[in-house]
Amino acid sequence: MNINKLKKYLPLFVLALAILCCNLAIADVGNNNRYSSGGGDFGGGGDGDWGVIIGYLLGEKFVGFAREVFMKIQEAWTARDWKPIRPFESETLFNQHKQQLDEYIRLGKINVIEKIGIKHCSLHEFRQDGDKEVLVVWLNAVMRDYVIDDTTKKVLESDPNRDWFMKYEMVFCRKAGLQTNPGKKGTSITNCPNCGAPTEVTSSGQCAYCGSVITNGEHDWVLTDIHSRN
Repeated sequence: MNINKLKKYLPLFVLALAILCCNLAIADVGNNNRYSSGGGDFGGGGDGDWGVIIGYLLGEKFVGFAREVFMKIQEAWTARDWKPIRPFESETLFNQHKQQLDEYIRLGKINVIEKIGIKHCSLHEFRQDGDKEVLVVWLNAVMRDYVIDDTTKKVLESDPNRDWFMKYEMVFCRKAGLQTNPGKKGTSITNCPNCGAPTEVTSSGQCAYCGSVITNGEHDWVLTDIHSRN
């Protein structure tokens, strides 16, 4: 960023820093490319100057958190077990994804997502929306994405030897004023952010140990949307 751009965006930088100091599209999982004729190309970013500013404010800790959530989502989708994702998604998004997965199970199909490589991941936007803080992450990945019969293992859709290049937008929310620190050394997204116990979440999104609802952004960041982008 040259000096003129820095001067241009300095007020925004100061405002965002002040906020942080004071507060210290159908969602896509699997089969998101619809197996169209061409996998999307992807480049290094599209973050722009605002992305640079956000990077200064929050560093790479949240990016590591977002990458881990993305990988867990793909793994759970292929395993056809959505329960482990309950701590990391909002109730609405969790139910939407579970319904989609249940339909695959009903049809006797497995949508296999494998050989995943995250090529780029960065913070794209920070904003405050009412009593919520919102972080938008852009992620580019390459993967194998195909559908098989759960009994015969015969390939039903797509090519298991084809790489798909995908661009995603992930939207995370939390209650304004929280002071959370995803990626902090010694912590894990598999622990309750309220009591620190190993995450065991009920169907209502509550920690089985302390009873806190941990999937509504009241204690930590939760994923509220994920979709492919151009």
